[in-house]
Amino acid sequence: MAIVLEEKQKFNWKALIIFISIIVFLFAAAYFLFFSPVPAIEVIIPLNIKSTTELSTVEFKPGDLTGDKIYQSLRPAVGPAVITQVGRANPFIKF
Repeated sequence: MAIVLEEKQKFNWKALIIFISIIVFLFAAAYFLFFSPVPAIEVIIPLNIKSTTELSTVEFKPGDLTGDKIYQSLRPAVGPAVITQVGRANPFIKF
């Protein structure tokens, strides 16, 4: 009967592929997070939002709003708050 002192180990290709995949993923993540060029804001914002310069030329006249009949007919749905005394006058005195 022969005594086997050392077994021949098989090369594990699956472990090597997983290890290389993790290394590639880490390098790609590091590149895109730290080294890739930052896209300009003009590229991110859609074209229909870029027309904010038109909105900046609009003049707001509060008199037009407060003079409107519908605005003047509005009434508050809740009455004024009732203020009651809560707690003690001096909270640091002993009971």
